[in-house]
Amino acid sequence: MNLQRTWRNKIFALCMLLVGLIAILATGDGTGSVFLTAIAIPMFFAREDVWRNH
Repeated sequence: MNLQRTWRNKIFALCMLLVGLIAILATGDGTGSVFLTAIAIPMFFAREDVWRNH
C-alpha cells in the first residue's frame, strides 16, 4: 500500500547508495558515501513521496 506512493523514493535511494559504492571502489575514499547514505536512508523509509508536491 505504501509502496505505490513511495516507489520513486526507494529507487532514488538505492541509486544514491550505488553511486556511493562506485565512488568508494573508484577512489578508495568513503567520505562521499557517508554523505549520500545520510540522505538515502531516511529517503528510503519516508512515508511520503519526497519528489511530488502536494
